[in-house]
Amino acid sequence: MAWEAGFVTPELEDDIFDVSGSVTGGDSTNSVKFSSTILDPLHYVYSCPSLIEKGEIELILIDDELVPTFNVDFIEGDGCNNLFRSTVDCDGQPISFTYPFN
Repeated sequence: MAWEAGFVTPELEDDIFDVSGSVTGGDSTNSVKFSSTILDPLHYVYSCPSLIEKGEIELILIDDELVPTFNVDFIEGDGCNNLFRSTVDCDGQPISFTYPFN
């Protein structure tokens, strides 16, 4: 995490920071394993309604039969308008959609 602004004040509204890296884990309830890599740092701006202003993350669900890949791009050009573009690729058949992040 790289903090850009707001670290010297107690208010959250002026906080801005970037998060990058990767993680692996699992959902013990549903026995779903995953890995995730941040491709472009997630830029958190606490004054934005959705918090994440821009950035891109790849999420891979690990299953015995199917390994779908999800790419989530928090659209930089929309500013704080809360949109992201998601692309799901399952066996070379990508499907994309743009949706508000709520």
